[in-house]
Amino acid sequence: MYTEPTAGVKSQFVCREAFELLSVHPNPFNTRATVTVRLKRPGNVRLTLYNLLRQEVRTLIDEHFAAGRHEISLDGSSLASGTYFLRVTTAENAATRKVKLVR
Repeated sequence: MYTEPTAGVKSQFVCREAFELLSVHPNPFNTRATVTVRLKRPGNVRLTLYNLLRQEVRTLIDEHFAAGRHEISLDGSSLASGTYFLRVTTAENAATRKVKLVR
């Protein structure tokens, strides 16, 4: 019988989130939304928009940011209505949020 080797054992490694994806608002949005992230330390941040087929639609930002709260504009004026996934990636972590563009 197979037993998970780590069952019942707490990991000694603690994953400290390098950022928080605070919000995407409004969601659903018409042509513009604001993505709010908070970085706990400075670093490179990449925001990428994907369609439902997991195809990259657009990279919104790929820049170095200082620690703190940042608001990034999502311009959907050239996109078709539908559901997308917004992925925020740093060197250490990633988070994905579903966004809906409605015209």
